[in-house]
Amino acid sequence: MDFDPLNVTNILLIQKIPYPTNLASCRPISLCNVNMIVNHFKDVLDACIDKPQSAFVLGRLISNNVLLAYEILHTFRKK
Repeated sequence: MDFDPLNVTNILLIQKIPYPTNLASCRPISLCNVNMIVNHFKDVLDACIDKPQSAFVLGRLISNNVLLAYEILHTFRKK
């Protein structure tokens, strides 16, 4: 696997004033390849992330955790 494309970060300068004359008049923003990194790891994320952390895995919903917590509290109230 070639990691060179993963190590690339572009820097974009956003103007703070309409006509900047020096670098202090600009705000640097770094654009790294986060999506590329995520795409490389999405095949193994399911094995690395625990079931309760379902918001981070495709096909799992964070709302499932809320429903599970509600059911547990409901069961405790019955007892």
